[in-house]
Amino acid sequence: MGFLRGLSSKVKLAVAVAAVVLVAIPVVLYLLTGPPGSVDGDLCRQGTFDDGESTVLERVSEYEPDQLSEYGSGPAADAALLADDLKGTRHVLMDMQSCTKPGLAGVPFSLTEVIDAPGHNSPGLPAAPADLETAWFDELRPEGLVTGWGLGATMHQGGAFWETDNGSDSPPDFAAEVQELLGTGLAHATNPDRTSLIDEGNYTEIVLDPEYHLGEEYTGRFIELGSSEVPMVKYTGAPVLGRDDEHTEDLVERHGGEWRIDAVGPTVHGWSVLAPLLRYGDFHEEFLVPVATAIIEFDVAVGGDWTVEGEEPLSFDLAGDDPSNAMSAVLEALSRNPSAAAAVHEATGDDRVADLLS
Repeated sequence: MGFLRGLSSKVKLAVAVAAVVLVAIPVVLYLLTGPPGSVDGDLCRQGTFDDGESTVLERVSEYEPDQLSEYGSGPAADAALLADDLKGTRHVLMDMQSCTKPGLAGVPFSLTEVIDAPGHNSPGLPAAPADLETAWFDELRPEGLVTGWGLGATMHQGGAFWETDNGSDSPPDFAAEVQELLGTGLAHATNPDRTSLIDEGNYTEIVLDPEYHLGEEYTGRFIELGSSEVPMVKYTGAPVLGRDDEHTEDLVERHGGEWRIDAVGPTVHGWSVLAPLLRYGDFHEEFLVPVATAIIEFDVAVGGDWTVEGEEPLSFDLAGDDPSNAMSAVLEALSRNPSAAAAVHEATGDDRVADLLS
């Protein structure tokens, strides 16, 4: 302070201006790069119902018996059979994409046809080939994860907004199973190290495109949605996510009956829905480092409370004990990948990640 008193008024003014600029820069950067506004109604309109535009069906066709040169061998016959089974899972995939299913009761059975998850599949009952598992998540896209998982996790949690004829206020057991399956499948699909993944898993021996995985574009969209706010609305009798009046015509055309917005409900941060999926599966650092870094920076920015201002907290992490955020799921994912944890700590300096490393 004594040093400042000895400066001229012009120098003092320059120092003051410099201080203001140093404070203003990070504030401006936060305002420019912070979470964007709510995602629009297209969140539930991205599902494709045209078989000609289906990523899954396009890749499944490569596994038709007459396309497999090894057909007649055990592995080729298994691959063709599993690929054919995968077709039936598209009904659930489309429901998750377009918010048209008020529940996830059929999802666990369908996902076991797609995902090689511990406790669900075995060498005698393998999941679909690894590239078809990726194709399923490719077609679902991050939007489908938000709409599909968000609905399944919350619809039984009670509260006036969610009152329907769907039963108790507690999520059913299958909802927790869906969280595990989606997390495991997402970890597989975003893993670029396909050879070790296939060798260590229970997939059939026939994988026509072992290099196929979800890369930077998918990760970027995942982070974009996580950093957004997701609106919830309630149609007559069905609580859903991210839907608006513009989607009503599509609903009537596909499902018939009367579809109208009954109530506008809470808005949630995208990370509240997506981060809990990291609790299960061994994620590769190519996906985990940018995602975990973005979540930790978000958590610090909001002071650990992921609840949108003015809204009641809803928990999308059925294995977590803190409904206000899902940081424990993120830290659990990092605990299974020390190299990713080290990179995230270097990027964020977060003490919680440092504790994992120690």
